[in-house]
Amino acid sequence: MRPHRAGGYLTFFKIHNFPIDPTTDTLSIYVIFMAHHIEPQSVTSYLLGICNSLEPYFPSVRAIRNGALVSRTLAGMKKLRGGRDPKRKRPLTEQDLMVILDHFNTGSFNDLLFIAMLLTAFHDLLRVGELTMPDSPA
Repeated sequence: MRPHRAGGYLTFFKIHNFPIDPTTDTLSIYVIFMAHHIEPQSVTSYLLGICNSLEPYFPSVRAIRNGALVSRTLAGMKKLRGGRDPKRKRPLTEQDLMVILDHFNTGSFNDLLFIAMLLTAFHDLLRVGELTMPDSPA
């Protein structure tokens, strides 16, 4: 067994007096425990490493890890403790639109099209990507 991953697993089960044989219940509890100590996104890869370490001793561990309860527990912990807030750009203001109008009001077709798309997206609360089509279908 790899000591860095399986050691943490074994320590957890010894501390809590759980049987070492992995079950859907014990792996789900372990996922919850680990999601409180490391990033929930990392728990998935951590659990895969543990399964790789335990598989020679417990051949069913991979099937247990892929079971509905453990998978849903992982998904739930990612939602609950997802970590960082998403980073977003600040929204455009009407003052920003005035600056853009002053800068891009050159009379060229592309600039006028850009202004029309921007104003339409702003006033209809759309994303600019919803108004465009890619140059290449691929």
